[in-house]
Amino acid sequence: MCAVAPKSMYKSPPPTKLRSDGAECWAARRVGSHGTGEKLRQRRCTRGGAARRWRRREAAAAAVRARKRGAAAAPAVGSGSEKARRGSGGGCRERLAGERWYDGLHKGYDKEHRARDIENNGELTPMRMRGHSAHDWPCDERYEPYFERLGLLPFVLQFKRHAPSINHGAMTALIDRWRPETHSFHLSCGEMTVTLEDMAMIGGLPINGEALTGTTVSANWRDRVGQLTGVFPEPPEEGERDSEKVLHHWLRGERGVVCPPDTNEVVVQQHARAYMWYLLTRVVFPDCTSNKAQWIFLDLLSDWDRKYSWGSGALAYLYRQLDEACRRKKGTSGMGGFVWCLQVWMWERMPVGRPEKNKTPPEGWVPHDGRYGEDPWRFPTVAYCWEMANVYTGSSVA
Repeated sequence: MCAVAPKSMYKSPPPTKLRSDGAECWAARRVGSHGTGEKLRQRRCTRGGAARRWRRREAAAAAVRARKRGAAAAPAVGSGSEKARRGSGGGCRERLAGERWYDGLHKGYDKEHRARDIENNGELTPMRMRGHSAHDWPCDERYEPYFERLGLLPFVLQFKRHAPSINHGAMTALIDRWRPETHSFHLSCGEMTVTLEDMAMIGGLPINGEALTGTTVSANWRDRVGQLTGVFPEPPEEGERDSEKVLHHWLRGERGVVCPPDTNEVVVQQHARAYMWYLLTRVVFPDCTSNKAQWIFLDLLSDWDRKYSWGSGALAYLYRQLDEACRRKKGTSGMGGFVWCLQVWMWERMPVGRPEKNKTPPEGWVPHDGRYGEDPWRFPTVAYCWEMANVYTGSSVA
């Protein structure tokens, strides 16, 4: 027979309270052989990080009491001192004199952010957006069944066309409000950001499937390019670094022609892969140079029936480009990523300074070429409405 212990033996200590001076009293007073709460707290904070946390809390509480007595616990901003320390419940935060400090910001990002120069009346020039199209490479209808198997046919049908002119000034003003801490634009009306839905509705990219991640074997990558596209890149010259990239103009010169009509299926697939590689690395995944195609994206096109979440990869790549662009301050700075989609997103949601939107046809959305009936793969994306938009850049009219 088991004896049941009285409930009084299992009483939990009182909940944590905050003292009137703002310091956290995490060791409440307890009754028993352990003594008072102050002694228990001192015993718990005799080693390691606990001791440091206890000392910071005591320093913060002393600073609060000093301010209440009218003493200056820390020099005011702009007083000329090198550093000022301000206490908070969780510890001390360092602040450089003469600079404003905003809660929740990463110090490394905030120090290099373009907004700091704007706040200090610095002069910044508009960045160059690396957004391009693939209208200079004809797309053969024989490629479309393979693109449909990849789930990228809506993307190809829209972005093989001419891209609207980019308003570099407006895009730069938007990037100046990007915060890497939250991956969102901080505007006067609140926070906004690009989502997966935008990648699907504007870009026509699939958001279901495998993630664009993994290990890409770079050994003998030129041989793999030759197997997948039918053309072999030339090795780098002596002393040059092997970047695992090919120039766009080289790829367009080798494969940017209409596929011969009497070729077999293997050659058609090679032409299709080369075209898709060119389109993805020129429109969705361009770097700041925007003139090279990275090998890693061609390797993902080796299997036509393998479904990837291209929308997720494009969104993550765009976030990374924005994180880096908001800290670039040189006159020649630029930004890569899915710039075409970002500008359409800006026009759709921000009415200030945007061009006129093309009217939707009276009969509603129709396929691009009008020859395939109600095939959902051929319906335009949201970007189609802004295809012929006129953008006033300040210096010229596009």
